[in-house]
Amino acid sequence: MSHVLILARRISQEIVRDEFNIIHAVIGPIATLWIVKLVSEGISQLALEYVPMEALGIGFVAMLIHFSGYVLCTLVIIRERISGTLERVFMATYERSEILLGYCLGYSTLIFAQTVIVLIVSKYFFNLHYGKNLLAVFVITFLLGIVSIGLAMFVSNFARRESHAMIAIPLILLPAFLLSGLIFPIEALPKFLKVLSYFFPLRYAILPLQDILLRGLSFWQVKLDFICLFGYGVITLVLGSLTLKDRE
Repeated sequence: MSHVLILARRISQEIVRDEFNIIHAVIGPIATLWIVKLVSEGISQLALEYVPMEALGIGFVAMLIHFSGYVLCTLVIIRERISGTLERVFMATYERSEILLGYCLGYSTLIFAQTVIVLIVSKYFFNLHYGKNLLAVFVITFLLGIVSIGLAMFVSNFARRESHAMIAIPLILLPAFLLSGLIFPIEALPKFLKVLSYFFPLRYAILPLQDILLRGLSFWQVKLDFICLFGYGVITLVLGSLTLKDRE
C-alpha cells in the first residue's frame, strides 16, 4: 500500500508542476463547453428538439472527462516507458498492481478537480438542474474518468511510441462518441452498432446521466449502468496490470 501512495503522490506532484496539464484539464474543457453552448444556441429549434441542450450539455461533460483522462494518461505512460522512468519503478520492486493503482490514484486527483469544474461550468452554460441528484451525477462522471484512466493504461501497453497512441485515440474515442447516445439515439442504430456500443464505457455514463437529468430517474433506477461502468473499470485495470511492461 505504501508503494501505491508514494507513486500516486509523485504523479500528483508532476501533474501540478506541468502547466500543460492545467490547460488540458481546465481551460480546454471550459472552452469546449462554451463552443458547444454557442453552437447549440445557433442551430434551429428542430435540432434542439432532436437533441435538447441539456442532453448536449451533460453528454459533452461526460465526453470531455472521458477524452481528457484517456489522452493524458496514455501519453504520459508512454513517455515514462520511453524515458526509462517506468523501468526504474519496476527495479524498485513495485508490483504491477501497485503501479496501476498508483497511477490511477495519482490521476484521480486531476479527474476529481476536472469533474467539479466542468459540472459547475455546465450548470450555468446549459442551465442544468442537478438538485438532489448532484451526488449521483458527480459519482457517475468521476467514475467514468477513473475508467478512462484504466482504459488508457491497458491500451498504452500496446503502443511503442506516442505516434502509435495518437493513431489509437480516434479509433477508440470517435466510435465511443458516435455510439454512446450523445448525438444518435442508440435505439435508432443498426443492430450490429447497438451491440458494438456495449464495448465503450461512455455509453454507461451518458445514458444514466441523461435519465437522471432529463427524465427525473433516481440513481437506483440507473444502477445497472453504474454497475456496468464499474465492472468495465475493474476489467481494464486487471487487463492493464497483466499486460503492463516497463519497456519494449
